[in-house]
Amino acid sequence: HEAHHIIQDCLEGTPTDGELVTLFRTDSSDHKDFVVRNLPQEQIQRIIQSYSSRGAHTVLLELEAFAVAASVDASRITVGLNRACDL
Repeated sequence: HEAHHIIQDCLEGTPTDGELVTLFRTDSSDHKDFVVRNLPQEQIQRIIQSYSSRGAHTVLLELEAFAVAASVDASRITVGLNRACDL
């Protein structure tokens, strides 16, 4: 989960600048489909409720990070981290 947040940070600007973006374009159905396919509806609702006070962008970032953590093995996340952060 946290490794995916680092990937989200590296995709925009520079690492550790706090400018996070989703891996999936949020204006497409890909983001929603990925989240719905990989997280139970109850967890999606809990994430939305827990992070809604931080804004819609944060909710989308968190949904994506939780879905990645639930569905992508650690070695693939490591590859993504190395690519996104140019390590």
